[in-house]
Amino acid sequence: MNIQPNSFNVYKTISIHLKYPFFWTYLLILHFKFYSRFPKLIIIDFILFLARICFYFVTFLQTIFSLKGNKRSSEFTYGELSYHGLESIYQTLNLDPNLTIVDLGSGCGKVLFYSSLKYQVKSVGVDINGFYTYFTKLISSLLFIPVSCHCQNFLKDPLPPGDIVFVPTTCLSENTIQTLSNHISNSYPRNTIIISTSIALPTNQFLLTNRIRVIFSWGYGHIYVHKLI
Repeated sequence: MNIQPNSFNVYKTISIHLKYPFFWTYLLILHFKFYSRFPKLIIIDFILFLARICFYFVTFLQTIFSLKGNKRSSEFTYGELSYHGLESIYQTLNLDPNLTIVDLGSGCGKVLFYSSLKYQVKSVGVDINGFYTYFTKLISSLLFIPVSCHCQNFLKDPLPPGDIVFVPTTCLSENTIQTLSNHISNSYPRNTIIISTSIALPTNQFLLTNRIRVIFSWGYGHIYVHKLI
């Protein structure tokens, strides 16, 4: 299946909110059916909203007082796959409670929480940001949602075993994607399902099986479903 990946501009993350002020309202409407079925998602998103305000304020202060030239890499740009988008992906897969979902760059754990609540699969996250992993563990404990999360560098550290692996390729450079692809190839067995965001993975290592248009926190985009060769 020959599918060409779409090019992605990092600045869409900002421009989508400037051009479409009602975007979040639209997203809330899409999520209503998920909130009504799983009320814990409302609590998670509300706490995440408050946490974001604190995080952005701290980041703003760090930016003001940081030394000139000490810039944050665009590869650390934060974005999320919506519950609606995640469900669109899962509808194309045969999920079984015995499967393990691994989210590399799991952020605040939204993929993990939804996967655990809706499909009762084992959900494991990896993120280099200690704030995000702490948040995920805290919510997991408070709401009794069985997920786990590790503060690690998914480019270098050992990856947790899994059957379906989410890979955050949207803002990664070509070199970083290749490094991550090699690490995944050396860490997981053949036929493991690898799902990347916005950019397809190298065809010499992964068989591209599907492309799905989904909604992210910045707007619509594509995810790419692969099987590890």
